[in-house]
Amino acid sequence: NSKLVSIIISAFNAEKYIEETLESVLSQTWRNLEIIVVNDGSTDNTLALAESYKSRGVIVLSQENNGQDVALNNGFRHSTGEYIKFMDSDDLINPEMVEIQMRILNGSDEFVAYGEWARFYNNQPGLADFTKLDYWKDMKPLDFLTSRPEGVMLQCGIILIPRNLIKKAGTWDERLILFNDTE
Repeated sequence: NSKLVSIIISAFNAEKYIEETLESVLSQTWRNLEIIVVNDGSTDNTLALAESYKSRGVIVLSQENNGQDVALNNGFRHSTGEYIKFMDSDDLINPEMVEIQMRILNGSDEFVAYGEWARFYNNQPGLADFTKLDYWKDMKPLDFLTSRPEGVMLQCGIILIPRNLIKKAGTWDERLILFNDTE
């Protein structure tokens, strides 16, 4: 299975994080990747840093500042992969993440692959706490979304989505600022 995976990264004033994010993506063991960074009108050095990765195959798009969801939709429109992973510009992923998710999906275009995650602060990923959560298991979609009274925490960078599911469900709701990952 060597299907193309598009990784779409929205970036706004991300000069502190974008290089580490790109390095984590470029270190993936799944080699058939299309990496797209969408610069959302950054006023810092984000665009120049992202463009320095073009020689390593990273595609860089730039737009006026219109928000994360507009940037992700823009990246999706320019992507060609059969599977999509959306990421924030300060996300880090394990080198085997895409490969593990692709093996689990095994060519299916009817399911998403989700994974374990941890939050870290002050740019110190070594301090992340990977406390196992009760919803880190195979579940029916509605059971997953309602498994906790307060809702489940979703983070776009840990989900791998078949392109056809995005086409069926629709792209990012560009009116949202919060809870857009869950929507």
